[in-house]
Amino acid sequence: MEFYSKNDKFVNADDKYKDEHDLLIIAECDADNDGSVTYCEAWECLLMVENKMRDTKCKGRSHLVCDNPFKDTCECPEALSCEDVNKETLNWFTYYNN
Repeated sequence: MEFYSKNDKFVNADDKYKDEHDLLIIAECDADNDGSVTYCEAWECLLMVENKMRDTKCKGRSHLVCDNPFKDTCECPEALSCEDVNKETLNWFTYYNN
């Protein structure tokens, strides 16, 4: 998943925005108010938005409950996720075996 325009693990003022929707995501999803949105914050925010939509447009429909696939990086956004480590390992072996 390539969410960050500079692949620096954050969406923030240094990135290029497609439109005002990107700025809205930063404003609404920046849980710790540091001016950046991490994978973890974006995932939690989008799940919250989905459940709010279900409350208003799908009356009686239960909330979506999912395990956060980015939970490894929630406390420390700079940390790699398991998927990241898998990719890095494959890249490393591909590079050194060619």
